[in-house]
Amino acid sequence: MFMHPLMIKLHLSTTVYDNQTAIRFNIYEGEDRLVQNNKLLGSFRLTNITPAPAHVSDIEVTSSIDENGIFTVTAVDQSNGNTNSITVVRDKGRLTENELIKMVDEICPPIIKMEIDDD
Repeated sequence: MFMHPLMIKLHLSTTVYDNQTAIRFNIYEGEDRLVQNNKLLGSFRLTNITPAPAHVSDIEVTSSIDENGIFTVTAVDQSNGNTNSITVVRDKGRLTENELIKMVDEICPPIIKMEIDDD
């Protein structure tokens, strides 16, 4: 049965080098702006990219999460239609809710509430 995604994000990527024919996409989970502080979920390569000067190739990258928590990232070379993707299921290698809360608390510590007596 096909599940409709609850969230879809789209962005464009490109090559860094002249005549680059492959890109590795590393997929992380976490809240920190520093990649090394997040959890690597997996990676995939888009190969057979049409050779072009650096920063010319248009690679469309789409990420989606469905109602079952299945996370999919797909990359498509817009010039030739070549595609590759990775799917990460909710229970395999993902952060637990407690791990996510801890990670968020480390990045943005909870605000300490203080009561002040006016007496």
